Amino acid sequence: MRPFAIALFALCMPAAVSGQSAAPAGPIAALLAEQRARDAETATAIASRGRLLYDADRTQKDWQGYCADSQRLSDNGEFRRAIRQASKALYLGERDNNAVALAFAMRDLAYAYGFAGELDKAEEWAKKTVDASRGLSNTRVDVDNELIAPANKVLGDAALRRNRTDEALRHYEAALGAAGFFSNQKTDIRLAIAAAHLKRGEPAKAREILAKEAGASDPAVAAVARRGLGDAALAEGRAVDARVQFERAIRSAGEAKDRYGEMWATYGLARALLAAGEKEAALRTLDEALVLAEGLRGRFRTVEFKSGFFADVQDIFDAAVAAHADAGDPSRALEASERGRARAALDQIRERTRGARGRKTAETARRPADVAASLPEGTVLVAYHVLPERTLAWTVRRAGVAMQSLAVKSRDLDAAIRDWRESITRFAATDDEGAKRLHAQLVAPLGLREGETVVFVPHKVLHLAPLHALAGAHGPLVGTNPVAYALSLSAVADSLSAPPASAPGLLALGNPDLADPQLDLPAAEEEVKAIASLAGGKAFVRGEASARRFRSSAAGAGLVHVAAHATVDEVDPLYSALKLAAGDVEAREIHDMDLRSARLVTLSACSSGLGKVSGGDEFWGFKRAFLVAGARSLLVSLWPVADESTSRLMRSFYRHRQTMGAAQALRTAQVEALGRREDGAPLFWAPFVLVGDWR
Repeated sequence: MRPFAIALFALCMPAAVSGQSAAPAGPIAALLAEQRARDAETATAIASRGRLLYDADRTQKDWQGYCADSQRLSDNGEFRRAIRQASKALYLGERDNNAVALAFAMRDLAYAYGFAGELDKAEEWAKKTVDASRGLSNTRVDVDNELIAPANKVLGDAALRRNRTDEALRHYEAALGAAGFFSNQKTDIRLAIAAAHLKRGEPAKAREILAKEAGASDPAVAAVARRGLGDAALAEGRAVDARVQFERAIRSAGEAKDRYGEMWATYGLARALLAAGEKEAALRTLDEALVLAEGLRGRFRTVEFKSGFFADVQDIFDAAVAAHADAGDPSRALEASERGRARAALDQIRERTRGARGRKTAETARRPADVAASLPEGTVLVAYHVLPERTLAWTVRRAGVAMQSLAVKSRDLDAAIRDWRESITRFAATDDEGAKRLHAQLVAPLGLREGETVVFVPHKVLHLAPLHALAGAHGPLVGTNPVAYALSLSAVADSLSAPPASAPGLLALGNPDLADPQLDLPAAEEEVKAIASLAGGKAFVRGEASARRFRSSAAGAGLVHVAAHATVDEVDPLYSALKLAAGDVEAREIHDMDLRSARLVTLSACSSGLGKVSGGDEFWGFKRAFLVAGARSLLVSLWPVADESTSRLMRSFYRHRQTMGAAQALRTAQVEALGRREDGAPLFWAPFVLVGDWR
């Protein structure tokens, strides 16, 4: 296998059984990988990594210094770095048998995981903090204020984000009781209690708390409190009062120079206007909130998380999309969707493409009509937007834009995609009922034409779905249509208007020596040798397939092919890594490389197309990193892949790529795999997706 699970630092071992059949050991190995992934961030593993990181530090600090770093990094949204700093403090605590250091390191791990949205880990470390604190009563540590209060706040936050409001209130009350009289935590905890009452359907109780905080001297706190008062008024059907509170919140946020708070208050005002029946004013105000959201580009704001008013920027885009769709304006609905979709990545791609890296752009998303006009005949873009109660789908052809409202709820779609992926990776199913049901829901209503190139622009959970494997009456979609994927419509239009990348060189790295025979990938080695022969280049294998070679040779290569293990970091996908000889190459490094010469980058590795989707449908991971670096198109995978079947698929793809466009070559290779007994299950041919320029 060439496997790797979808979480942090988990490498699968190669299949123990040679000679694969339709139901090989591969799915079992993938399951084992997933289990290892779940166990990968235990206290022992984190302390062990902390030791390695500590030993590598040129300037070593004491545990207090590392904990201070961890808190600061968490507040800035750099969660993986925060965890790494806390892990060093944890190691020092274990090394020195220092119970105080251990307790504070655990607290900071809980804090970082909580902000990152890794709720299971946040709860685990917060509970460890409480347990560790019990033995510190005879120390000089203010145990209640510095450990018990923040640990219970994390536990309350995790419960609130899971809609367990009774549990959240218990932890928040415990945190409030433990916080010191002059502690600045008290305001955050009281706001969180108010947020819990709002979520619980108790606006009067929330209002009692928020009214006191609305007069705070800190305008950022006042803005959050007034926004909460607006939410309480809406819950009680008092649209006029809600409007007043949201307008006051906008002013308070402006005083604080807090555009994030201003965005949320503006969104609240739009909701109040909708509740009052002022639809045109509400639509204009929603558009104002979208402009603010575009300017923020998904920046992390600690005040929201500290206050308990957890919100997803995507909610604003969802509301605008739904409002314009309900108003009967499919183009404006699509434009609202497009304004949120991968905007930060698109800005960076445009800067790199135009040689203006480091300079901010003020460009907006392209208008759907302009995108349609740029499309070649025989190509259709299919853009989705998943809303809580329905899914909208647009087909964009040169002739114009059409919209369909699909009766697929967000929660149901999440479950269906999860179940479908599991059926593929666990059982190597060939007769896939999940693929048929999802095709009927997502594709059949769109009227796609046989033979036209379909470019999917996914949304939310659809980023994880191999839509080309959805099965209609004539089998998988890829059997009748070349298929590619894109981050946004604007990215497609930019790609079509850019001159083709035409650098001649090939960089092919395969089966790197990772100093562990169980991690060897012999079929990957044969794969890169065959590709090098087809493309007229040289394959670098074993010790030559090194991180140093990738860093020094990827820039300037027209084709980049890596057949290796990889890891995806769920906490911070920019720390996802390609596992090469003598070191790793992380996505954050790739992000800063110049790969504008590359017309195609292939990551023939497990789950290389996965990552994390943040507010505004920003996708983080290898896809983003390589596209921002300038690569024109990517071939990546959506789950752990098998070594031998992947090698056959890749050889076929590159052979056909010599005479066909990329999407057509991938389609031909996948159809050939469908016809082979040993490769016909979706587990083997369906994981690879082409992202970017399909020509």
